[in-house]
Amino acid sequence: MKAINNFESKEGIELPTELKELLIFSDGLVLFGQQILSLDEMEYFASEKIINFHAWGNGDFDCIAVSQITKENTVYFMSHSVDYLTPIHSSLFGWTKDVINEIQQKGTLLHPCDFAERNEEGIYKSIIQKEV
Repeated sequence: MKAINNFESKEGIELPTELKELLIFSDGLVLFGQQILSLDEMEYFASEKIINFHAWGNGDFDCIAVSQITKENTVYFMSHSVDYLTPIHSSLFGWTKDVINEIQQKGTLLHPCDFAERNEEGIYKSIIQKEV
């Protein structure tokens, strides 16, 4: 909890409750093969009021909004840059639940680029392919 308080103080923000709860449960973990970042690995993007929490391993991230300005708790997909943010889910809890369900059903979490080659459903299907 001290590390969370230090991070919030350093960045001048308050982390969303769901993210705090995740960090208290485990400060970084691999969830069904998906890398959830530790607090030390997370980066706060002040101008967008988001913090990354999930790394795809290819320069893409999932981020969570930390301000009412960006609809706090909303999960965004970031394709390499904050210039390419797409809302994915309204909460971290809901995102986690949907990610686990997709992995259990398909054996993997499909990256937005995967939908160009597959005619399937998934939580990232809504992302416009040309943005990715």
